[in-house]
Amino acid sequence: EDAQWMDSLSLSLTVEVASSITNLLVLVTNKPPSAEHQQRPSAIASLISHPRSFHLALKPLSLEQATQLASCRLGVKKVPDEIRPIIQKAEGNPFFLNELMAALRDSGFVAIVTRSSPLSKTDSEEEAKEK
Repeated sequence: EDAQWMDSLSLSLTVEVASSITNLLVLVTNKPPSAEHQQRPSAIASLISHPRSFHLALKPLSLEQATQLASCRLGVKKVPDEIRPIIQKAEGNPFFLNELMAALRDSGFVAIVTRSSPLSKTDSEEEAKEK
């Protein structure tokens, strides 16, 4: 995991093992090159181009997809506008988005009022009036 952080010796060993041993599944994950680091290390490039390799490039979720995921994670039909900046903060990363939505819910910062209505802060104005 995170092969972009592997040292050159580890990368070379991974390439050698993947090339030498048949019937061995080698799973390597890495982030795509960033804007400032457009070049992949040559060992990662050789793994990707290996004849027995399969390269699957995952793209970030669109804002619409991320909003749908947040809605499912929170158990509501519509996510209120106040949550959208938090959804955008996840930058389309579904794992990070799940964690952010769980943190909102589990911390008590938001509460589910009903599945069809938006979220509310746990110390809502209605609760304050009742006290």
